Order: sequence, then structure tokens, then C-alpha cells
Amino acid sequence: MNVTSPTPTIPPYVPYRTFRTFLEFLGEGMPARIDRSVWRQRVSGSTGIQLMTALRVLDLIDDDERPTEDLEHLAGLEGDERKAALGTLLRRHYMPVFDLDLTRATKAQFREAFRRFGAKAGVLAKCEAFFIQAAQDAGVELSPYVLAGRHVSRRSSSGPSRA
Repeated sequence: MNVTSPTPTIPPYVPYRTFRTFLEFLGEGMPARIDRSVWRQRVSGSTGIQLMTALRVLDLIDDDERPTEDLEHLAGLEGDERKAALGTLLRRHYMPVFDLDLTRATKAQFREAFRRFGAKAGVLAKCEAFFIQAAQDAGVELSPYVLAGRHVSRRSSSGPSRA
């Protein structure tokens, strides 16, 4: 029995880079409403719809497309403060994923957690990609099994690791 949510909500599947860039844009000034006139110049129609869906699913806009306090707070943060707030946001909205020990989880366990949201095969990989990139941005440690086969371009800004 799932007590937290009777109807699973498919998590964000917009490219995470688009989401992050949009947050940075909103940090320059928050509009009264997030509508097509705000994102139209920045992203294409289908990507804009995915972006709006992500904002709704993460409770960053309300039913009238007005920014929530969480969005205003997150967009106004930088550095470690944004990292911490993003981590809190992810933990709140990805409970089945955080039920795993993400430092040891296998790719199959990770995928099973995402299937609990009701995502179908075509969207599932995009949902996982958004989460992985957001988790890395938030400093969440992910197992090498979850990351296996992924193209991870900016894992760390501290330079190449030496073993």
C-alpha cells in the first residue's frame, strides 16, 4: 500500500541542463507567473512543456502557474546553498529512489524505483537522466552501477581524479 501518493506522478524528464539554466534565468528576476511568454524565447515548444511539467511535479509552480516559495527560494540561491536546497527538493519528490542505498544500488534497482512512478520505457531513461544529473548537482553520491554506461561530463569541477 502506497500511503504517500495514491496516483504516482511521473518525475521530470526535461533535460536537466534546461531546468538548471531556467533556474539561473529566474534568479535574475522572478515573474508573477511562469507561462509561455517567459520560457518561449529560451526553449522550444515541446521542451517548454516538459519544463512546465517538471516545475509542476516538483511543486515549484502552483495550479495557476505562479511560482511557489520553493521556486523563489531555489532560484535565488547559488553554490552550496543551492546544492543543499536541490538535495532537499529531490529527497522530497523521489522517495522511492531514496529508499535505496544510492551508494550501492544496481542499475536494475534504480530502474525498478523509477518504474514505481509509472513511467513507460520511452520516458523512463529521460526521468533517470534528469535525476542523475540533478543528484550530482546536489552532491548526492550515486553508485558506479547506477552511473555505468552514462556519459558524465561534469562530475566534479576539482579536476581529474587520481587513484
